[in-house]
Amino acid sequence: MSRLRGLALLARSLGIGLWRGAAADIGLWMAAGDTKSCVHTSIEGRAPLTGKVCVFVHYDGGGVLRPHARRYLDALTAEGFCIVFVSNSAIGQESLDHLSGRCARILLRDNSGYDFAAYRDGILSLDIQPGRLAMLMLANDSVYAPISPLAGLFDEMDFVAADVWAATDSWQSRYHLQSYLIGFGPAALAHPGFLDFWRQVRNVKSKWAVVKHYEIGLTRTMLAAGIRCAAVFDYQSLMRRAEAIVEAGGDPEPNATSALFRATAERALRAANRRRAANPTIDLWLLLAEAGCPFLKRELLRDDPTQVPDLFAWHRIVQDRAPTLYREIIEDLKRVMRRAAP
Repeated sequence: MSRLRGLALLARSLGIGLWRGAAADIGLWMAAGDTKSCVHTSIEGRAPLTGKVCVFVHYDGGGVLRPHARRYLDALTAEGFCIVFVSNSAIGQESLDHLSGRCARILLRDNSGYDFAAYRDGILSLDIQPGRLAMLMLANDSVYAPISPLAGLFDEMDFVAADVWAATDSWQSRYHLQSYLIGFGPAALAHPGFLDFWRQVRNVKSKWAVVKHYEIGLTRTMLAAGIRCAAVFDYQSLMRRAEAIVEAGGDPEPNATSALFRATAERALRAANRRRAANPTIDLWLLLAEAGCPFLKRELLRDDPTQVPDLFAWHRIVQDRAPTLYREIIEDLKRVMRRAAP
């Protein structure tokens, strides 16, 4: 029975993969030629536009900049980034007033093309010329942050060692940097392929088209152009961390937390031994948190898409590291969760 169940799961996985691939290609085809900006309102903020820019993409059905998003923006500003804020939704006046004093520019756009088309509109609103920008960061509100300081993360982004840095990478489908936070240094920004990529981003209506052709496609395009890509919390380092946890053996005074980390590490290594790529921000979230990653995916807490067995531990980790953010997360989950408890 277990073998039949394994074959059934494999067939299901292959079927889902084929369906998503077809949906991605059809979605891209249906948006052929539609690369126009969807920005309908541009507001100049009171913060200066400097050489260290973060294009931050936002969506909220209620037209509100939620407390957890404000906290993330404040943390990015504290790291020296000027913010170009791009919203795929309407924004209420109180939120606009808050943003105006903290951002260099606010762009409101129609909700078309998901995050990548919004990134495109934010990037193309800038005058990117060789030598003008020291760093361009792309970020969005798909994460709760920071659960640990951002400073350590950005200190690791050495643009001598690599030209493009993300917080995490993934080997699902094809190797790629995960686009919830990705930064470009001077060499990447000066390469003609950088703007060429963003100018051809279409206003697709398929999430899978965004993942296949833009999130994965961005890294593939950069690598093909000879642009070096790296991640701070890369997949191999997470596997080495898992090995170290397992090799350390049993805790002389075992507790629930140490047992949980060991179980998570063993599960990660079993998947790696089968060469099954995991999504680090979902399946390996606890290893990321243990490594000091400052991000927790909203999708993980809201939907738990792969039913990870260690998810309940997020309460203790975030409460200990960022108690105010923890309360803001709970309030956000009260608003968005359906048929589940946090």
